[in-house]
Amino acid sequence: MDLHIYKSKLEKQIGGTIKISGAKNSAVAIICGCLLTDEEVILQNIPNIYDITNLINIIKEMGHFINLENNTLFFKRNKNKKYKFNDSLNKLRGSYYLIGSYLGFMKKILFKQCGGCVIGKRPINYHQQGFRLLNVKIKETKKGTLYKTKKLIGNLIKLQFPSVGATINLLFASVLAKGNTIIENAAIEPEVTDVINFLNSMGANIVGQNTNRLTIYGVNKLHGTKYTIIPDRIEAGTYLAIGCLKPNQPVTVTNVYPQHLTSFLETLEAIGHNVTINHDSITVSMGKTLSPVDITTSPYPGFPTDLGPIITTILTQVPGTSTLTEQIFENRFNHIGDLNKMGADITILNNTLIINGKTVLNGGKVDCHDLRAGASLLLAGILSNKHTIIKDIEIFKRGYEDPITKLKFLKIVTSIN
Repeated sequence: MDLHIYKSKLEKQIGGTIKISGAKNSAVAIICGCLLTDEEVILQNIPNIYDITNLINIIKEMGHFINLENNTLFFKRNKNKKYKFNDSLNKLRGSYYLIGSYLGFMKKILFKQCGGCVIGKRPINYHQQGFRLLNVKIKETKKGTLYKTKKLIGNLIKLQFPSVGATINLLFASVLAKGNTIIENAAIEPEVTDVINFLNSMGANIVGQNTNRLTIYGVNKLHGTKYTIIPDRIEAGTYLAIGCLKPNQPVTVTNVYPQHLTSFLETLEAIGHNVTINHDSITVSMGKTLSPVDITTSPYPGFPTDLGPIITTILTQVPGTSTLTEQIFENRFNHIGDLNKMGADITILNNTLIINGKTVLNGGKVDCHDLRAGASLLLAGILSNKHTIIKDIEIFKRGYEDPITKLKFLKIVTSIN
């Protein structure tokens, strides 16, 4: 499936307003967390994207009751005692959250390797080290990895790296554990706080939100809840970037928490772009005088690794030399070959991009290697002066809800076929 970005001499100015969907990285985790109660859970603001569809199918295959209607998800756990998952896990990186939730309610799970974008090594050793401290035995078998415990017991867990995935997975495993658990060097991303608020709404007792030291007081039971997922800060950053591409063509995003994008917005302002922040909306437009910047990705509240590919395309239009140093994933640069093919001047030096601007970008046929690489190429296609085709756009739809409709709101002419 390919995404076509059309150009026309009669093309009107782009720009407009887009409503941001629920956060992909919150939704995938929180849906897995629903398994921790035998009562009904209703989740609102769930994005209708491929990652969610794949997760729903995985959970249905395990016999649970789950349905998504108009961005509202209804979940009811089945007392079915299946604990073995099939190969469908390979379609979704976030499926590893099922380990923590299954340990919480079944005390065991046979888990095969999870999938996701190929952006570098993403081992789950931090998860496993924490599980072992919670009294979980881990055994490799021919059919997968078996996680098993007679009783989850709270403990002190010191993470070597503030991993979002490990923090959330260990929260799932510890909320129903006997005694108390402390997670030090925990991730503080908004999606982690969202999971904590969700679990607390079910009767969990977790303190330390927005800090790197979480204390989980184990409880005997969690109850059902109705909960609304936070907006997707990465989707917001992606569409706001379109406002930086051409003069006098601002883009506004609504249903957004501006405080979740502080580092990204400050970087846009450092470049020279115009940023206007309201209570739940942000408007970005191209500045008159632009300056190069040096960016380093880091865990929240630093510059997000997921917005690295997006800012890269913006920097191709900034006069002078900018740099982007990637500290999280070593294969975040899958889009660079295609950007250079379109006319960018970018050099890779170890884990740093050297971006020379301003360059003219031309259309052509490029490949979507991973989710955020696809977003970077989308921006390049909008900026280019010719018809652009992005191949394998299914990857892009893993994390962006109904992109064709949203791009139409910005007067951008596209199609998928």
